[in-house]
Amino acid sequence: LCVLLQERMAEWGGAYWRIGGWVPIAFDGSRSTAPRTKDNERAFCAANYGKGQTARYRKKKSRGMRRKKNARNKPQPQEPQAWITLLWHMGLRLPWSWRLGPSNSSERGHVSEMIENGKFPSNTLFCGDAGFVGYRLWSQILRRKGHFLVRVGANVSLLALDADYRRRKGGLVLCWPQAMQQANQPPLRLRLVRVRIGKTKAWMLTRVLDESRLPIPQI
Repeated sequence: LCVLLQERMAEWGGAYWRIGGWVPIAFDGSRSTAPRTKDNERAFCAANYGKGQTARYRKKKSRGMRRKKNARNKPQPQEPQAWITLLWHMGLRLPWSWRLGPSNSSERGHVSEMIENGKFPSNTLFCGDAGFVGYRLWSQILRRKGHFLVRVGANVSLLALDADYRRRKGGLVLCWPQAMQQANQPPLRLRLVRVRIGKTKAWMLTRVLDESRLPIPQI
């Protein structure tokens, strides 16, 4: 079904198939509550829900702040939630591919799996939010002959090639974590730019180093 859908999108997409020469495919994940059936609980509920170190810490921290009425209104068991991760063609606004999993699934793992096993047209530009960062994911996209455009924040550490990149609102940077340096893996040479979306300023990171191919207004 996915292959047939993708073929029809390329055949009938017309001017919406590419934006500025790129095939823009976004990825994101979300949870959706499913009916509370035994089959759904087995398929979607995390086996160790509430038993992790973080959950035990939250429970201990809030123990003294609970009201007495909570004893009468005991919390219900976890609802089954399906994790849905979607690759989405931004020009046509249609699903490209998708994965389903239990509530403790990794959306980044789903995206990695779809990129590794899928087929994509030339000049595909994968677009993601700040949750889709990291040397391994970006390297995988590059190995598959793709490009990416990702919003980044304080969760990403980069090496600047130009000491004045902050004043110039961006520039060329390197993504080269210490673990990759120790493993003799090459750095990723990337372009960091600052854009304004409405009243908000955001930092965007891309592998497209040539600004003429992906100018800031198009980003």
